[in-house]
Amino acid sequence: MTLVWCELKSLWRSRQLVLLLFFFFLLGYTAPMIAYYLPDLLKVLGTTNITIMMRKITSVDLLASYDKNIMQLGFFFLSYVLALRVTFNQQESLKLAYLQRSKTNYRRYFYKIIASLVVTWLCLTLSYFSCIYVLWALDYHLVLSHILLAYGVMLLGFSSLICLTLVLAIYLDSALIAAFLLQLLLLVGSVLSASKIISKWTPWSLLTTAKIVQQGTEAIKITPIIICFSLCFLTFASVLFVKSVLKYNTEI
Repeated sequence: MTLVWCELKSLWRSRQLVLLLFFFFLLGYTAPMIAYYLPDLLKVLGTTNITIMMRKITSVDLLASYDKNIMQLGFFFLSYVLALRVTFNQQESLKLAYLQRSKTNYRRYFYKIIASLVVTWLCLTLSYFSCIYVLWALDYHLVLSHILLAYGVMLLGFSSLICLTLVLAIYLDSALIAAFLLQLLLLVGSVLSASKIISKWTPWSLLTTAKIVQQGTEAIKITPIIICFSLCFLTFASVLFVKSVLKYNTEI
């Protein structure tokens, strides 16, 4: 736990944690506000000869806007920053220091992965409840149990994807490529989730809070949850219990 705390302090001192928290707060606060006032903005910017007919905006619409912002902007930014913590790029001296002081992947990466998960939980918590606060301020009535249920499921879904991103970054030694691949996978998965048959098996349904807040436990399937837990276990095992993936370049 000492190493985890040191990693978190390093993120705080480098201002990366502050930037992440501020960015996610903006996403959670502005996403429902923009979606709520969008009809008024269109009326102001539109011409008098065109009539725009829009249905009444519900809390599900505002949460859906929040989900899209988190998956499209928030996840890529978060995964890239956290992936940088487990890659060394061209810093061969730093690679050599890690190889000499720690003989196993467990010592090199375990605390970094745990710290990354803590940062993920902090960012998502701040973002999600700032969005819920905006909905409450706009006089939308939500069920508290559904809110907490959607919050827990969202943490599980994004935690599994962050673990997968970190593993790819370690093996590829590139934070940008790992974040891009996961963002591409997230885009493909969200498109495939439109199918009712595929959505029962893919974990992408756990990333959207709108349906869970609206329907509660009826919107949750057990199979995606099992897949997320399995994904987290496999990603941990692939890094912590296999042969070292960190190599030092001895070429002159």
